[in-house]
Amino acid sequence: MSVFCRATLHHDTVDDGGLYLGELYFSMVIILFNGFAEVSMLVAKLPILYKHRDLHFYPSWAYTIPSWFLSIPTSLIESGFWVAVTYYVVGFDPNITRFLRQFVLFFFLHQMSLGLFRLIGSLGRNMIVANTFGSFAMLIIMALGGYIISREKSFKQKGMVLPFQQVSMSFSNISYYVDVPLELKQQGISEDKLKLLNNITGAFRPGVLTALVGVSGAGKTTLMDVLAGRKTGGTIEGNISISGYPKRQETFARISGPQVTYGCSHSQAFVDEVMELVELIPLKGALVGLPGVDGLSTEQRKRLTIAVELVANPSIVFMDEPTSGLDARAAAIVMRTVRNIVNTGRTIVCTIQPSIDIFESSMRFNEELVARLGKPAVDSEDLNFPTKYSRSYFDQFVACLWKQHLSYWRNPQYTAVRFFYTVIISLMLGTICWEFGSKRDTQQDIFNAMGSMYVAVLFVGITNATAVQPVVSVERFVSYRERAAGTYSALPFAFAQALIYSTIFYSLASFEWAASKFLWYTFFMYFTMLYFTFYGMMTTAVTPNHNVAAIIAAPFYMLWNLFSGFMIPHKRIPIWWRWYYWANPVAWSLYGLVASQYSDSDRLVKLSDGAKLMSTKLLVKNVFGFRHDFIGIAGFMLVGFCMLFALIFAFAIKSFNFQRR
Repeated sequence: MSVFCRATLHHDTVDDGGLYLGELYFSMVIILFNGFAEVSMLVAKLPILYKHRDLHFYPSWAYTIPSWFLSIPTSLIESGFWVAVTYYVVGFDPNITRFLRQFVLFFFLHQMSLGLFRLIGSLGRNMIVANTFGSFAMLIIMALGGYIISREKSFKQKGMVLPFQQVSMSFSNISYYVDVPLELKQQGISEDKLKLLNNITGAFRPGVLTALVGVSGAGKTTLMDVLAGRKTGGTIEGNISISGYPKRQETFARISGPQVTYGCSHSQAFVDEVMELVELIPLKGALVGLPGVDGLSTEQRKRLTIAVELVANPSIVFMDEPTSGLDARAAAIVMRTVRNIVNTGRTIVCTIQPSIDIFESSMRFNEELVARLGKPAVDSEDLNFPTKYSRSYFDQFVACLWKQHLSYWRNPQYTAVRFFYTVIISLMLGTICWEFGSKRDTQQDIFNAMGSMYVAVLFVGITNATAVQPVVSVERFVSYRERAAGTYSALPFAFAQALIYSTIFYSLASFEWAASKFLWYTFFMYFTMLYFTFYGMMTTAVTPNHNVAAIIAAPFYMLWNLFSGFMIPHKRIPIWWRWYYWANPVAWSLYGLVASQYSDSDRLVKLSDGAKLMSTKLLVKNVFGFRHDFIGIAGFMLVGFCMLFALIFAFAIKSFNFQRR
């Protein structure tokens, strides 16, 4: 409202009419994007829907028709509120008939948006695929809508390779307290603390598989988290000893690896040995995939998870219900793997809900064993390390960078769809904007070329941001350990994506084939895709899950779109909003792309009135404020936005922990 306020708009020139069209276009974008949430909601419901359909509980129409009826009031409310708030404030015709026409059109537009994105969600069946093709549908609708590109110009125990130190763990009188929940206090409980563990004593020995057995809610996982030092809240009492010495968390974390450095040949041999130990040799080189969608089975994923921990060469391994969710055969395979690990001499602790097929006897407490293991052995010494971490910061960074690089390859839905989308978009926009770059006869030709840049920046960028959010959400727990290395792994993929798009689109649109212009175009597209990717990662890092991240990110997409300088040029933005134009990364992307192509051209173009002529560089300067000597600053600003979003992501991963144990 305040951007397109009637006090700042006039009805005198064609350019004034263009601002009103910009407001209508932005309103349509808002209405369309409101339906985009249907994609994630529908994909989340699909497993239950298909289950009911296959079991002949309900036919498919029993889900679709009620959802359509229920969406009608929502469309009426959203469309009515938007039109009522904006119509007269912007300064459209006060005739009530035209007001009602706009309301009806927005109502049907919202209904169309809901139906379209439900269709895409049902066809995609996967969050990443559905989101990507939802963005593709939005791109087609908006690129061919007649505003961005004018209608007239459109076209359709064994010995181990690496040794480890055997250790035992003993604990006595372990108690754990948490604050009493508000619900219990309201029921009359007066205590401030709730006791979850009560004076528990026990011991874990090397080469012995120890099981914490109990029904659900007995406290097995709580005890394991307390012993492993993974509790983020509450009060712990009691004594925990490692080989007779008091447990210190900083040294306890270091008993997961050898104290000396080995060559690559030893490391590879150790990895091969671990794969043989957990019986993963037949699956060597297989893609992990996504849980419940493709790739490895649940039982194979559990063995892979165990293998990932074993390659760190730990002395103690904690396993929380390794057989949960498995049938008898799969559980037997996993437990056979666990038994193989125990035979290497490691200390293994796992939680198990009682099952006669897996364990025939329960755990026994041995007070004498606890007393004996609770004292240091003769001629032994406490664990000490010269550094907190076993590797230098550079080695940690390289390892995490390599791992994040592999994560892209192991997630074919994300990587393949991302590059497929880029190729398809570049081909589609290239054919729609066929030879736009060489057509510089009229003002509309320049605006059409600018529209092609605008739609590429917005939609390819937003697709990068939305596609990376569920991936980062899945990788979140790993990212807590890897910190900023995850941001650097995005660099080569974004560069390849930008190079593919720039080469295809630049040639099809026939922009000027000068080395400097092409390199500038590739440069701005690269950093545009990069800051959108970092923005998606950042929003996920500062929120509990990718659904909340999508909600937080969406308003900024709209603001970036509105203040990009395309719908309403910088000079026509009200003075009280003009500052946000300079704080908008999309505006700088558009500035750099347009200025690098046109701000140094002296070719005369015919203005929209059909009579006057003006040079191209003067046109883009007078209408949009783009200057050729500002290209370097635009590039610097894009690099700055990339660094800003990446640093916030790294800081959030380091400082924010949404795990609750």
